[in-house]
Amino acid sequence: GKLYSWGWNYYGQLGTANTTQQTSPVAVASAAVMGAISWVSAGYGATYALSTDGKLFAWGRNDMGQLGISGVTVYKPTQVPLPPGATAFTHVSSGAQHVIITTADNHVYVTGSNANGQLGDGTITTRTALSQILRADGSAMTGQGWATDNATYQLGTSGGVWAWGSNAYKQIGDTIAETVLRPRLIFSVDGSSGTTEPADTTCLFSEDQIILDDPNGTQIFNSGADDTTSSVQNIGFSFRFKGVDYS
Repeated sequence: GKLYSWGWNYYGQLGTANTTQQTSPVAVASAAVMGAISWVSAGYGATYALSTDGKLFAWGRNDMGQLGISGVTVYKPTQVPLPPGATAFTHVSSGAQHVIITTADNHVYVTGSNANGQLGDGTITTRTALSQILRADGSAMTGQGWATDNATYQLGTSGGVWAWGSNAYKQIGDTIAETVLRPRLIFSVDGSSGTTEPADTTCLFSEDQIILDDPNGTQIFNSGADDTTSSVQNIGFSFRFKGVDYS
């Protein structure tokens, strides 16, 4: 479909070839070049659009290399080059100043700010071009990724959920490290998964692990596959997990 934008435009993130703020929808420039759009993701001053034929376009703020193209500020949609060997882009998700992208072969790539380890490469070095994410053992991460402010999550092709980056508010669920520099398996899915909201609490669960977070993102309960259990505060409701009752 056609693409429209409006709102704040300081970094040219509306893609109108200027920095004029818009209070009503206006057509994004270069529509003929982009073709039909299937997905859009917006970060802090940066915008990404995925076409139905697998092309990725980006524009707006690029001071951290988050667009994956050259230029400090890009005022209209510009095509992002494919990584070597890739044939098409299939998904894009933008954080505040970084982005995670999936290609047709299910490999994932990142670029942009890495101050909190949100690129998952084991460093805090900012990247200005697409870099493939690898696990600590050197194997390629595969699946669809999602970027938040300074943390990144990925649903792997095997069903497991991985996370890395800032853990200042325990958003990764690790009760020790405040920064996670490499992809960390939060939980594996084996036969069941889902979410529920008892007392506004988010629940992520699988056959062998359960993680509970309160509305503020603070982990209140974690029982892992190694049978270790930690409860940070009273849960406020009862449930049964792996044959054990908790409350």
